[in-house]
Amino acid sequence: METMIFKLTGQFISFDMDEILKRLGKGMDVTIKEIDATPEMQLARTCISYGHDTIYLNYREGMRQNILNIMRKRGSAIIGDFGETVYEGDIAKGKRLDIVLGLPASGRSTVLADRMSAEFHSRLIDNKETQKNIIEYNKGWGARITHKEAQTITDSLFHKSIERGENIVLVKVGKYAPEIIGDYIIPAKGKGYNVTVNLVDLNRNKAISRMLTDFVQNSNFRDPELIEKYAPIGSENCVVNTYRILKKDFLVDGYSCWNNDVPKGEKAILTEKSNIEGKFIDEAPKQIEKIPDNVITM
Repeated sequence: METMIFKLTGQFISFDMDEILKRLGKGMDVTIKEIDATPEMQLARTCISYGHDTIYLNYREGMRQNILNIMRKRGSAIIGDFGETVYEGDIAKGKRLDIVLGLPASGRSTVLADRMSAEFHSRLIDNKETQKNIIEYNKGWGARITHKEAQTITDSLFHKSIERGENIVLVKVGKYAPEIIGDYIIPAKGKGYNVTVNLVDLNRNKAISRMLTDFVQNSNFRDPELIEKYAPIGSENCVVNTYRILKKDFLVDGYSCWNNDVPKGEKAILTEKSNIEGKFIDEAPKQIEKIPDNVITM
């Protein structure tokens, strides 16, 4: 395996970062403290915006409305023969809500959200995509200070969409089941929606490996602390736990679970499903297995 070039500097990555990526790629634990000690992450920390949350800034109502309009104009996904994706498809009004959960860098969009959006002509609602339209986001360096403001716009988009009965694919991490139920599932069911919950499962170490690799190779910065918050070493993966709670909720009509610990370019493996059908299910490699509900995967 060749040593990678760090795109921000044009130099080879440090020995420490190289060793960390090798360990993570093998599924071995690496602490956030070890990652932060690398020259690459120390440089990144100097670039992050640590100011006040932009939601508290004045005179931004017009900007927020403009971003909402931009997101409203995005259509459903259209996936090309080589995997390229544009959001120019029609939006159907079938009152279908598919919630896609997963750790950051787990592949929620490419594995599942885009495919469901394309098949069911659904509006794709993802706070990360909203953030990209806020100038302070700055290619990820301002993710910390723009998250809350983007979420207000994203939630407004969601509620406008369910008022119109539009099919929706909602991408969330999924830390708290009650939050997902109260903020999204109950409002959708109140409008007559069919709701499914879907998990793209990838363990903590592989997710951090993919996140760091993307940063090193493409300068797309996402903070590894995001993954540590949801799946700390030695503790339960709260996203998996949220999925297990939601799939049992009487308001949820169907569910599916996908193992994305697969080689690059290969499809994620469907490991569990109930009351959910479609081309994306039919074409998936399957390894259906019943995981005891009291076991938390890491």
